[in-house]
Amino acid sequence: MSPITLHITWHLKPSTTSKFLELAQALIAHVKQEPECLYFNVFRVSEFGPKPAGEHGDTIKLVEMWDPAGTEEERGRWLREVSVSVARILGFMNVLWYREC
Repeated sequence: MSPITLHITWHLKPSTTSKFLELAQALIAHVKQEPECLYFNVFRVSEFGPKPAGEHGDTIKLVEMWDPAGTEEERGRWLREVSVSVARILGFMNVLWYREC
């Protein structure tokens, strides 16, 4: 079966990028140790050029590639379990997110 690739984007409040990355270090270290993790990268979009007009704060992207073993049903269950765990971990970072309404 093909690996599962996740792309996650955070739009952060201005001046919170350093704190976000500091808090994310434990998650990053944990994810990289998972046996199913084939690839993991985190980067600031702003490092690759100027921000679009009207954009505030920083944009952080995570790219993850996973290859859990098992049947399609087992892989789906694994993905749901991981998603719930990651959502709990990321909940404490919610204060740093930025969304323009």
